[in-house]
Amino acid sequence: MGLRSALRLVQAAQELQVPPRGPTAIRSPWSTGDLSRIVWADLFGADAENWPLTRAAAMQVPAVARARHLLVGTIARLPLRAVAVDQAVDPQPLWITRTDGTMSPWHRMAWTIDDLLFGGWSLWACERDARKRILRVERVPAELWSFDSDGSVLIDGNDEVDSETVLLIPGPHEGILTSARKTILGARLQELMWQRRVAAPIPAMEIHQTTDDTLSEEEQDALIDAWVANRTDPDGAVAFTPYNIELKPHGTATTDLLIEARNAVAVDIASHTGLPAQALNASLSTASLTYSTAETAEGELNRAAALYSNPVSGRLSMDDVVPRGQRCAFDTTYLTTVPPAPFGPTTED
Repeated sequence: MGLRSALRLVQAAQELQVPPRGPTAIRSPWSTGDLSRIVWADLFGADAENWPLTRAAAMQVPAVARARHLLVGTIARLPLRAVAVDQAVDPQPLWITRTDGTMSPWHRMAWTIDDLLFGGWSLWACERDARKRILRVERVPAELWSFDSDGSVLIDGNDEVDSETVLLIPGPHEGILTSARKTILGARLQELMWQRRVAAPIPAMEIHQTTDDTLSEEEQDALIDAWVANRTDPDGAVAFTPYNIELKPHGTATTDLLIEARNAVAVDIASHTGLPAQALNASLSTASLTYSTAETAEGELNRAAALYSNPVSGRLSMDDVVPRGQRCAFDTTYLTTVPPAPFGPTTED
């Protein structure tokens, strides 16, 4: 596929249109077209190991959403600079702060970090002049491109692109949809369990028959359905059981197990993403906790964010992006300035 076609696809996506092969309709930039898979997973939760795991499903896990927001919010606000030795180049390349579509440079970087977190790769389309210098770049939405069996980049599933028209940015790992798959699926199951416990906040119950007269399967199902319906009713705190029925509770009504499980998931997500557990509002065992101030917590978050910002700056420092002797780096002055600038970091228009 040529440059014009690649950029046209990107432009269409930025204008919140579906890809060319789909019906013409407005859609959210956060949509990935996989909502049917989420519904399928909710209906067939018992077979969770085979759930299709998508970014949209992962974002329903609170710990994953918080990890994403922290990383994106920390990195996307930092200005990108072209640097020679230890001085910013003057003038700066226009593509660093220029976008011709509806997506700002902040959003371009935010979704690039999002791509690296979930999928391990991000793709930018670029336009070059006659001397191969980059004039502008746009992030290609993850649903519009893929790899073929040879590792070549495909646009819209079947059109191979010229390597000079795109910048492929590798992340620090294969993406949490792969590396944290079991953790995220477990968290989704846990969310379903929590919802069911709220709907029926009582111990698991066995309806035990104390007489010898046997109930048919249809009668048993009707009895169970009636009991469940009454217990989930707003006025279901009081129930009646016949003389030949005994209710046997199994377990307790406490939610401590769910609280501990949710905390464990947050700790695991922190491990998969490289973030400190405290950043995801997770607590480690008391014996391993150490005293930390707000400053040290901020420093830990910034170091974790570097795991994702360094691959971006490293890729943009290569000779096909900036001239030899130059590199791209995030300006972290805003993070270390005391007091911080009241209007945030300075960026060009």
